[in-house]
Amino acid sequence: MEARLSGRPAPASAPRFAPDPARRALLAKVHLAAKEMGLSREDYEAVIARMTGKSSAGLCSIAELERVVEEMQRLGWRPAAPRPARCGARPADHPAARKARALWISLWQLGAVSNRSEAALEAFARRQLGCTRLQWADQAQVFRVTEALKAIGRRHGWDPDWISTGDQVKDLIRAIDAKLRVLEPDAPSVEQRFGTCWHREPMAALYRMADAMGAALRAAQARRAG
Repeated sequence: MEARLSGRPAPASAPRFAPDPARRALLAKVHLAAKEMGLSREDYEAVIARMTGKSSAGLCSIAELERVVEEMQRLGWRPAAPRPARCGARPADHPAARKARALWISLWQLGAVSNRSEAALEAFARRQLGCTRLQWADQAQVFRVTEALKAIGRRHGWDPDWISTGDQVKDLIRAIDAKLRVLEPDAPSVEQRFGTCWHREPMAALYRMADAMGAALRAAQARRAG
């Protein structure tokens, strides 16, 4: 009788719940909601008691915790939107993703995308696939991303469908050179910058040339925009 008059349920022995990540997540959500709503201990316990008949969240089952969360949302609590995964923490490392990353950086050198970062690539992949992380996409899904990146390259005068990586980089340098000379016809050509035999250089040198040409193109684009 005394428990009924006080509005609190009678003490109950704590039930034993098997370890469950879903239940732990709900418990954390209930505690977070109470904290963010600024509930006093008395008000918090009153919500638990009203929705479950229990005296604390620790005594509640998953279904009861879900009812408590729903009630707190009805009372005005709004859970924060989940933060997007920090792409830099673990870049996608399967072969298809590495190819997509190489294409993305090449498109940045070509002036076709404005940001070379992993986060920008992840955002592009999300728009293409609806997949939160490129790391979680399978090879077939990432193939769709690489095909979309190749299409961007073609629109900017670069065809990345070469069998040889060396030929692909050489064609990229030529495409950057062509775009640069449209913006600034008097700019030094690739031959003037690196010599007439530049295309015979080893891969490491070709990559450095692509970086240098890309920097020159971005500078020319900035001058035109300014």
